[in-house]
Amino acid sequence: MQTLENMAEAIRKRHGLSAINLWHRPIDGLEWHARGFRKEPKGFEASVETGGGRTIREALISLDERLVAGPINKRHIPILDQPRADG
Repeated sequence: MQTLENMAEAIRKRHGLSAINLWHRPIDGLEWHARGFRKEPKGFEASVETGGGRTIREALISLDERLVAGPINKRHIPILDQPRADG
């Protein structure tokens, strides 16, 4: 199994992130958050994106998925995202 450090570094490199921050919050189901900062966003790429999960691994996977999907197509997570205009 890939270490968390290697996983985070692979995500950082794949998406051109300058950093990934991790932190723990007492939110059921989203105890861990991973926030990535993109160096040079282009088009519809988010300059900052956050993922969340019960574990650090889940938060990193969520961050990666949301970076791939982009700000328009990403899975909406109410605690992490602003309310959508379309409901």
